[in-house]
Formats: sequence, structure tokens, C-alpha cells
Amino acid sequence: MDKWRKYTLFEGFIAAALHDIGKMALKNNTWVHHWDLIAVGKRTGIDFVELLGENVVDLISIHHGNVKNEKIFDFTKLSKIEYALILSDKIQSSMLPNEDKIKEVVGEDKISEIKSREKYFVPYYGTLEIWNDSKANSSLKEIFGKLEKSPTPNWWANNILKIQDKLLNYPFKTLLPHLSLAMHHQLSAALFLFLCDELEKYDDLRDFKEFSFSVIEITPDSLRTFYRMREVSGLHSLTEKLSTEILNKLFGHYRSKLNGIPHKKSNPFLFYNKNSLVLLHPSHETVLEKLSEVLNGLDLFFSLTVNVNEYSCAIDLNSDTKTSHKNIFVRGHRVIKRYYTILSDKILSDSPHQDYICTACGKPIEGDKKEDDKGHVLCDFCYNLRKKSTGYDLDVIGGEGERLSYIFLKLPDDLVEHSQKVAEEKLISRFLAECRIDPYLIPPTDCGILEYLQALRELSLFQEDVDGLIIGDYEKTLFNSPQFTGYLFRETETQPWDFLRYLNTKRLDLRLNPSLVLMSCNTKTPFWSLIESMPTYNSLNGDVIYDISGGCVTMFQSDEVSRIRELAETARNSNVTSTQLNSLSGVAMNTSIDELLLELDTREDKLREFGKRLADAINQLKPAEGEYQNRIKRAIFIKYIGKLVPRSKNRYNKRRR
Repeated sequence: MDKWRKYTLFEGFIAAALHDIGKMALKNNTWVHHWDLIAVGKRTGIDFVELLGENVVDLISIHHGNVKNEKIFDFTKLSKIEYALILSDKIQSSMLPNEDKIKEVVGEDKISEIKSREKYFVPYYGTLEIWNDSKANSSLKEIFGKLEKSPTPNWWANNILKIQDKLLNYPFKTLLPHLSLAMHHQLSAALFLFLCDELEKYDDLRDFKEFSFSVIEITPDSLRTFYRMREVSGLHSLTEKLSTEILNKLFGHYRSKLNGIPHKKSNPFLFYNKNSLVLLHPSHETVLEKLSEVLNGLDLFFSLTVNVNEYSCAIDLNSDTKTSHKNIFVRGHRVIKRYYTILSDKILSDSPHQDYICTACGKPIEGDKKEDDKGHVLCDFCYNLRKKSTGYDLDVIGGEGERLSYIFLKLPDDLVEHSQKVAEEKLISRFLAECRIDPYLIPPTDCGILEYLQALRELSLFQEDVDGLIIGDYEKTLFNSPQFTGYLFRETETQPWDFLRYLNTKRLDLRLNPSLVLMSCNTKTPFWSLIESMPTYNSLNGDVIYDISGGCVTMFQSDEVSRIRELAETARNSNVTSTQLNSLSGVAMNTSIDELLLELDTREDKLREFGKRLADAINQLKPAEGEYQNRIKRAIFIKYIGKLVPRSKNRYNKRRR
């Protein structure tokens, strides 16, 4: 390696984004000298120098802080590009459990045995992947085959990030099989660029002692506001504009040096981009400032909610006892969580005098009023927002006299802690069980940042899989964020019941365990008052159904929802039809519980085993406040069983991933 070679920012970025790619060149189930792509190329037949350039291959060879002969670096010869690359890897290492302590607990022989096995990847979403030499090497060749076909430098740069999708189910640490090479590379690429910016402030790199970055989640106005304005459709286009503006302000200055990166589809700083954004930045104060500028400049939203998880670390240089060279150590600190709400200046500029109240946002209006096409009084802000949007007409979606179903999936507000807990209890533990080791001997990371970023990538895949099946005129995806996903359906004979069966199947593949809330109501229900208070995360992963009809709200709790599903399966096996159950639901609405049970006895020949189980379930329903509400609850309970009975013979049989 030429110590005096000059490296560009783009070369360093590519090296950071691919620095561990040699781990895919398995040999006897282990990664051997993965940093030496010359040696890896000889084993695999891939010419990395031709594909990546000599400088990129050279940089990758030193990302651990070692020269090719594995001696410690002469720190005085390091360039800022090299140092930023090394630190981007070491900062992530500072987040990992101490491997020496793990060896003490598990035993060094057992650790060696695990490392000699095929590589496991246990995902938050999807199926377990097992990688042997042949499978990993074949995938590596496929990935680099795509780079060979890139016609322009911009296309090639874009493909460097796109090929990371192929690494989302490949581990970057043997003992942490839930963290992928894709997440590791993307985080390294982002940190590398941040570190290069920071190091420009120092003449002597040894003076650089501390570094911090934040994982920042940004969510626009509450869905309740958009529902009240009938602007749910517009939310998607508005959040896209918000995303574009924010990313341009924060990261646009990199494009000239990175061949067009970042842009909408290739952005190393962005780990989630739907109706919420999750991005990385070294200064959350800068992000808050830019968000305020964008919020007031676009006039699209009332407010933004911002959750910040800040990770900081100390950088130490210790002299090696045998040489004058330095060892580079990074020590991480506890994550600091911060929460902010940014309000639009126009929302804050209330007048003490008011002539009208805006029917959308509730803000006082002074002076002349504006009205929408339905005669609703609106403030200037809401009126302009209404003009820019293409909202849904719920009367059209619901249909005359028909009903709507809202389906919500909810995850905990603190998804960092939750993804960390799921990793320990369901992912690492499964891997250790495969290795015949006590499932809790190897912990996840202390800070949870890596788990959170990995979970976000996989949660996004889950949401895309589900969204891909929502294609009808009367079914819509309302909202996608890390903690909250919403869907809207017109209730028909088959919907949303076919969709629910498919969704529940997909949820089995998502180990984050979202709670499901279904709300059934008519189009005139003032749903904006309920939409955020009811969908809450149930720690027991229980589902809840709210049926708003007959002048009251009927709720089915998780155990009752489970019985509905079980009874639907029993009814199907007993050849009980939806027509029979709809008839029985009508009976339940007009009879006491004793009369209903007697009616079930008279239908025993037709209902068979199902009738007995239904009678038991009706007896176990949690009582409502009065007889009328109890009758409604029993009738709706039977109605939902009937809706879930038919088997799906449609698009939902197409399974992805």
C-alpha cells in the first residue's frame, strides 16, 4: 500500500459502503482475510480492482486499522479519508457486546464451533437464511455482475447502494445473526461522510477526541388531522415533498462529489422513507433548524414530531508497547433520547379576536372566511392545503349506506428498545437454540441503535409487501410509519376479511409483533376523534375489534378476537356457511342469551361441532353495560365469524418474500 496515495471522498465512500463485502467469500464457512479483496478475488474469480478501482480496494484493505502485513498503523501517515473509514467501522464495533466476555460465558471452544458452522441470519421479517460457501460465493458473483453492467458513473454509483438490498439477509457478525451486512455498510457509508466533515476541522487528527450522531425520526401532522380534513390521500404526496425538501437541505451538498448521490432512491442517510422519515445526522440541532425552515416554507403541515436517539463516543489513541504506532479505540456512551414538536409559525400566530373557527384545525379565524366545496369554514392554511391535496371522499369509498373498516397495526413508541428486546428474545435466542446453547447467553447491543436500523429496513419490506396487494378502488393504505400503519376498506362480502387473513399470515413472519386494531363504522362516524386514541400497542400482542353501530361502540378484546378466528376455522371445517351465520346473527340481535343458546341447540344437526363451540364462546364473552349492548355484542361476534369463514381464492394467495 502506498502511504502517500491520494484518495477522493467518492473512493472513500465506496470503500465504506463495501468494506466487508469480502465476508461473502466464505471458505469452510468462515470469512478469511475478508479485507484483502486481491486474495478474495483470486478465490472467487472476481476482479475487484477492475470493478472498484485500485484506490477503493486499497482503502478496504485497511478498514480495521491494519496495514497489509497486519501491523498497527503509523498514525502520522494517515490521511483524513483513511481515518474516517477506520472510525466508521470502529464506532459500530463500540456498540457491539464485548466478545471476550461472551467467550468467558459461552466457552472459547463453543465459540470456535459456532464460527465454523454455516452462517445464520435470523430476520425481523421473513425466513431464516443459512449461508454455506457455495450459496454465499454465488450471491457475491451475482452482485458484482450487476456492477459490470452499469453504463455510466452515476448509474454505477447508484448500483453500489442498490446492491445492498441483496445483503439484507446476510450477517455481518457471526454471533449477532440478526444484524445484516446491508445495514452495517449503509451505516458505515453515512458515518464516513459525517466523519470526513468533522475531520476537516482538525489540522492534527490526534485532537479529534469525541464524535456523536443521531438517529432521527420525523413524522408530520397526526393522521387525525388529515382524516378530519378528508386529506388522507394528499398526505402521501405532501410527505414526499417534505422528504425531498429536508433531504436536499441536509445532504444536497454531497451530490457533486458523489456522482449524484444522495437522491430519492439512493440515500445512505435514510433508513426509512414513507409517511415518516428516519435519517442519520451528526447534529440534531441542525436538523431541527432545517425542519423549521421547511415547515414554514412549504405551508403543507401544521406540525412535525421529532424523536432523537443520540449516540456519542470517545476516541482514544494508545501507544503500542513494541512500536511508536498508535492503537485506535472507540468507547461508546449511553444513548440519549430527546423528543420535540415543531409547530408552523402560522399555527402559532393566533389573534385574540375571532370571528370564526376553522372546521379542520380548530384555529380561530379573524376577518373574512373561506369555505370549501361543502361549505366548511377554513383558515387560510387549511384552505391552501385543501387546494393542494387530492383527498378521499369517504362517502364514495364507503358507498351509500355501506360501512368502512379501518385496520391499524401498532408498534411501541420506543422502537429502539422494542427491536432490541425482540432481538434478544426471538432472534439471537433462536440462533443459539440451533447451536444447542442456552438462548440468553449472547446479548444484543447495549444501545439498540443497530437493532433499530435493521428492524426499520425489514419493517419497510413488510409494509411494501402488504401495500402491493391493496389495489382495489375501495381500499387504501392510509399511513405508513415505524410505529403506526393504517388501511381503509369498504366493507363488502369479501373485504376486508380476505385482506385480514392475508395480513395475519404476513404478521407471523414479522417478529416485531404489531398489535392489530380493526374499527368498523359508517361513513358519518366522527372518526377523527377516535383514530389516535384507540390504536394503542398491546404488549401481549393481542388484537382488538371495535364495531361502532347501533348507537354504541362494541369492543372485542384479544382473547375474543382469537376465538373469532378459531371459530371461523371450525365453521369452515364443519361446512357452516356465512349465510347460516348471518341468519344466526340476526337471531342473536333479537333474543336473550338463554334464547340464543336454545336456538343453537335446535340447529345442532346443521351446525355440528361448531354449534357447541360457539355456545361455549358466547358464554365466555365479556359482558357489556346493558342487555341491548350485550345483544349487539353477541350478534356482531357471530357476524365476524361469518365474515372470516370463506376461503380466499384471489390475489392474496400470491406470497412474496
